[in-house]
Amino acid sequence: WSSDVCSSDLGIPDEDKDRIFERFVRVESTARKSPGSTGLGLAIAKSLTELQGGIIEMTSELEVGTTFRVLLKQATAAESTPPSRIAA
Repeated sequence: WSSDVCSSDLGIPDEDKDRIFERFVRVESTARKSPGSTGLGLAIAKSLTELQGGIIEMTSELEVGTTFRVLLKQATAAESTPPSRIAA
């Protein structure tokens, strides 16, 4: 399963691409919509994705935008948890 999240912003500069998933990293931008951000969102997204056995990828081009792709493996029938039954 995969999911793409795209943004049409200024993109991420090459010098920041290697650090973008680190905690508390914030890329400076005049177009920032949330000046109070902590720089934790992408680090949390990466951690949760990797805990599920997936990967998160990023492509970015300056003055075009950034795309994040989350890839998760599909659970087999043996790995699936049956729905629980709640007695009334």
